[in-house]
Amino acid sequence: MELNIERIAMIAALIVIGGAVIVKIVTMQLMKAMQRSIEVVNQSRIRAIRELSKAQSRKNITASEQHKLVSKRKKIRKKIRTLKSELLSFKKAESERQKQRAAAHDKK
Repeated sequence: MELNIERIAMIAALIVIGGAVIVKIVTMQLMKAMQRSIEVVNQSRIRAIRELSKAQSRKNITASEQHKLVSKRKKIRKKIRTLKSELLSFKKAESERQKQRAAAHDKK
C-alpha cells in the first residue's frame, strides 16, 4: 500500500510541477502581450507629443507673424495719417496761392 501512496504522491507532484510550468508559460505569454500593448501605447504617446509640439510651434509662428502684421499695420496707419496731413497742408497752400493769384489778377 505504501508504494501506491508514494506513487500517487509522486504523480500528484509531477502534475503540480507540470501545472506550474504551464502557468509560468501562460504568464510569460500574457506578459509579452502586455509589453507589446505598452509599446504601442508609448509609441502613440510619443507620436501625440510630437504632433502637439509641432502644433505649438505652428501656433507660436502664427502669433509672431500676427504680431508683425499688427506692427506693420500700425506703421502704415501712422504713415497714412502723416501723408493725409501733408496733403491737407499742400491743399491749403495751393488754395492760398490761388486766392493770392485771384486777388493779384483782380487788381490788374
